[in-house]
Amino acid sequence: MTPQQLCEFAWGICNGNQPFLRVITSDFAKGQLATLPLEFLEKTKERGLIATWSPQEQALAHPSVGVFVSHFGTSSMLESICSRVPMIGLYFGHDDQETCRYSCNRWRIGMKINEHMEREEVESLVRELMEGGVGKAMKRKAMEWEKLEVEAKCKGGSSAKILFNCSFASSFNTVKTLFNIV
Repeated sequence: MTPQQLCEFAWGICNGNQPFLRVITSDFAKGQLATLPLEFLEKTKERGLIATWSPQEQALAHPSVGVFVSHFGTSSMLESICSRVPMIGLYFGHDDQETCRYSCNRWRIGMKINEHMEREEVESLVRELMEGGVGKAMKRKAMEWEKLEVEAKCKGGSSAKILFNCSFASSFNTVKTLFNIV
């Protein structure tokens, strides 16, 4: 994210008029110091918290979280699903483009921000996800995915079966090796 994108994003969040937690790490703005305009900080001081770190899973699990702004990384996407929180974001590389495509187009739990990241677009997305029909539909969809995730982990669920089979296969291979069974 460039410093200009960071600034536009900040003003979009400000103009969206919602409470927020924003984590900005020191290396966030493409090797440059990530700074926000003083006017932005003044306008949002009563409803915003800027931090350099936050326990992401605990933050997402908080019931007041309405939307997760993300880069669509795999871990962030999974944490968002497990917390039943829709996402908006912009991908920056690696597997992010693929998870963005799935989150937005297939699973319908995310919305992509245009790479030009204009404040009006960010404001519109924030308002839509927090107050609009699309946001409510995404929240329902995120809740459906979270339910499927819980079912998959339960005894007899698809993930539990896979783990059991992998564990069984690994144990069986160990026994074969120990007893020289071909």
